[in-house]
Amino acid sequence: MLSTLLALASCATSGPAIYSDSATVSTADIHTAIALVQQRCIREKHGTLPIYRIDVDRFDRVFVHCGAHYGVADAAGAFTFIVERKQGSWHITGMSQYTPNPERVIVT
Repeated sequence: MLSTLLALASCATSGPAIYSDSATVSTADIHTAIALVQQRCIREKHGTLPIYRIDVDRFDRVFVHCGAHYGVADAAGAFTFIVERKQGSWHITGMSQYTPNPERVIVT
């Protein structure tokens, strides 16, 4: 029994970290936001970037973080998309690319 559980757990894929204080954004809403971002990345020739964090700001706005990252922290070149619900459907309303402060030092 234990070996079966371990085998199943090892097959599970880890998804993005989701941070939310809103109970009004459903799993389906988050999947829609992810799909919109993935389609936009492909259309704009960024390819399929890993989505590593979702921040639900409120019932009608979600931030989707994708690209290079350190766990859930942005790395140079990472994108943040703003996805908002307008008139009942989700739309990308903004995008920014993370540029680190040149004075910042990362110790690994």
